[in-house]
Order: sequence, then C-alpha cells, then structure tokens
Amino acid sequence: MRIIIDIQCFGTASRYRGVGNYALALVKKILEINNKHEIILLANTNAKEALAFINNEFDGVIKENTLKSFHCFENTNEMFTANLPYIIISEKIRSHVIDSLKPDFVLISALFEGSDNNFVCSIDKDRDYKVGVIGYDLIPLMNEDIYLSDNQVKSWYFRKLESLKNSDYIFSISESARIEFKTLLSTADEKLLNISSAVDDSYHEASIQAETVITELSIDRPFILYSGACDERKNLKGLLNAFSKLESDVINKYQIVLVGKYPEAGKQELDKLANKLQLATDTIIYTGFITNEFLKSLYKECKVFVFPSFHEGFGLPVLEAMTCGAPTICSNASSLPEVIGIEEAMFNPYDVNDIKLKLFKSLEDDEFRDLLIANARERSKLFSWSYTADKLLTFINENIEPRTQFLDYNESYKLFIHELSELINQYSFDDLTIKYISRYIAANQKECDSWLISTNS
Repeated sequence: MRIIIDIQCFGTASRYRGVGNYALALVKKILEINNKHEIILLANTNAKEALAFINNEFDGVIKENTLKSFHCFENTNEMFTANLPYIIISEKIRSHVIDSLKPDFVLISALFEGSDNNFVCSIDKDRDYKVGVIGYDLIPLMNEDIYLSDNQVKSWYFRKLESLKNSDYIFSISESARIEFKTLLSTADEKLLNISSAVDDSYHEASIQAETVITELSIDRPFILYSGACDERKNLKGLLNAFSKLESDVINKYQIVLVGKYPEAGKQELDKLANKLQLATDTIIYTGFITNEFLKSLYKECKVFVFPSFHEGFGLPVLEAMTCGAPTICSNASSLPEVIGIEEAMFNPYDVNDIKLKLFKSLEDDEFRDLLIANARERSKLFSWSYTADKLLTFINENIEPRTQFLDYNESYKLFIHELSELINQYSFDDLTIKYISRYIAANQKECDSWLISTNS
C-alpha cells in the first residue's frame, strides 16, 4: 500500500508549537516501525527552511525517494483576500500531484494551517483514495468570540472545516478531542479514532546540568514552572491570582518560570497584573524560546509544574513534565484528566481559591509532592509514540484496501487541465500568471515522472 503523509506543517509556525512536535514525533515513529507500506512524505517547495529542517530531522530515517515536494504559488497566506485565487489554484495543483503519485491513503499531519504563512492543503470530495487527518482540537469553533472575531480568520477557519468534512477519517489526539469532533461536526463514530499522544523519546534521557540552566535564566530561588503559550485560554492570569493569595512568606520563597515565546503585548499584560497583585518584579521569569535540553532540566528541577489551562486538545506539557518526574498539577478541564490520571492532582481552573489550595499543598506538603512524583512516573509510562503510531497503522491496515484500478493518466491530466482552465478564466489571470502556473505544472510533472520511473525500475 502506498501512503502519502502531508508534512507541510513543518514549514509553518506550528513547527515550534505542540502541533509541530506531535507531527514530527508521530511521523518519525511511523517510519521507524513501518515494515509493510511504501511511505511518501509530501512537502511544499516554497518552505525552503522547512525542507532543510526535514532533511536534518529525518537524516538516516527516510529512504531514497521518500521525500517529495510540490511546486505552487508562494503567496498563499490566506489572511490576504487577494491571495485566495492563488491558494485555490495551488490546492488544485497539489491535488493533481497527489493523484499522479497514485496513493492508497493520504494522511494530513495538520490541516488548520495557512492563516499567516504559506500552506496549501485541501481535501477534495471526488477522489479515488482515502484521506485521514490528525485532529488536534476545535477550540476556535468553541470560542468564536476569542479566536474568530476577525472576519478573515473566520473565513479561513470555516473553509478548513468544510475541507475537513470531506475527509474519510479523523484521528484525534485525545478522547476529549474525539468527542469534540463527534458532537460539534456531527462526525460518525466509524470515522473517528483516538490515537492519543506521547512525548519525544529524548524526554526519557538525561538533561544538561540544572545549575547551568538556572544560572543562565537568572533563577535565584525554588520555582513554579509552566510551559506553553500565553493566550487567555491558558489561564496564566488565574495562576498569578492564585499565587498572590498565598501567605507572603510562601510567596517570597518562590519564582514563577514561564517557558514559551511570548509576544511583548502578552508579557506586558502579565507584568501589569503582577504589579497590580503587588508581586515582586523578579517573581516572573520569561525564558523565551529554549531548547528541549533546557526545558528538561527545568522540569526536573522545578518545585512543581502547573498547567491551569481552560481547554486543551491533549496537554502535552503535562505529559512532558511527568515524564521528567516533575510533581505535576493541572486543571480538571477537557483532555487533561486523561493525562494526569488522579483527582488529587487536579483543580478547577475557574476557581482561583481551588488553584491556590492545590498550589500551596504542592509547594509546602512534602508527602503530597511525593504522591505527585509517584503519579508522574507511573502515569507517564502509559503513553508512547510506538503505541500511537501502531494504533494508526493498524487502523489503516484493517480499513484501507489497496487500489486496484487507476484512472488513465491522460484522462486524469485532461480533467485537471479542464478544471484549471475554468479557474483561470474565472479569476481572469494575466498571461504572466498563466506562465507561472504552466511552470509549476511542468516542474511537478517532471519530478513525478522521474519518481515513478525510479520506483518501477
């Protein structure tokens, strides 16, 4: 069976966030354990930095001819209305490239991309192969007033939702996410599978000396750790409010270390709140982007790891912290109970007093901290990329039939050109733009022909 995995998310901002980490680890493990299928990784030639990243990350892992990239327009940032015709043409070109590679199954590692970067991905209704999508969450749909207040963002998101509805399967990263896709999109149970999540194998390995990390980040006392973004959903204001309600002698003993690449506006808002709560100016430490080696050291050294989020697709930082043996507490919302496992380690994220009580107990009660550490070590063993990748591949083996018939290439090409011509006329492209389109088609065809010849030889 021939499987294509779309890995364009490595060329977007998601590469530095949870979605990119998830996709990278999952694809690596699929390639490692697969012994049955022919796998092609599909990238976008416009993401040149990403291609270098992919070649580096998959060095020694992928076989010759495994990585393929398609040519299309560069200006596919969907936040500009004028780009939409180029996006739709590029999506049509990508679909034809996939058709030319004759897959049995296509896995899309991330669909909701392209809102602020070059990304081309859609799912056609009329096709001869099956398509599955990794389903992270539907948080924007559940919080339209926060995430979709901009009309352009809303238009992009709902266009992606319509595309998602054309998929054959959605592989959710948690049971909570699976239920979201079922209830909010009325997705049938047979189209949904929870494949769970895991952390990178490196989190099981030794990290660099904690003293080095602590000195470099100017941490000068025991600290509470958080890793993740700083948007409202993450509830960092709730954490600061809860911390400020502790006794002054407890507050003065600790710092709060926030790991993540935050915009200046986000940091200023948190600093403003900290000042209002009369917290010392050195209470909060912003690390900015740090390496996994640094992060592992912080997990291992922190007094407690706290994750107060209102809603998550999975909650990977919680699992990362537990894998490193950190005493970990988190909110009892959405998917997080699936990760943390025990009620004692959870709090109500909407109740500042409840956060405060759990935080105090984690910091000052050694017996309770021992319970959290023991839970972290045992609970983290339940999650692995081998399990997730195997569950996905097993599902494909049991539900996808290899194709035995293919549309004649000439007929397929004529159909593609006909559809493309209609779009070109619809958008009234000038001659120069049409020349670019012709070049993309020719470049893609040359590479596909070369690949098919080498594969069949």
